[in-house]
Amino acid sequence: MMGIDREKQNQVLFVNLDDLVPRDHVLRLIRSRVDFTFIY
Repeated sequence: MMGIDREKQNQVLFVNLDDLVPRDHVLRLIRSRVDFTFIY
């Protein structure tokens, strides 16, 4: 039966995005080489 699970409704999940990207991913290399301050 579908409905609202009151226990799960009040839960909060904190995620660090750096933990989701592998250490050897190409985006980490790009981030270290490109100055993105022009965007702000």
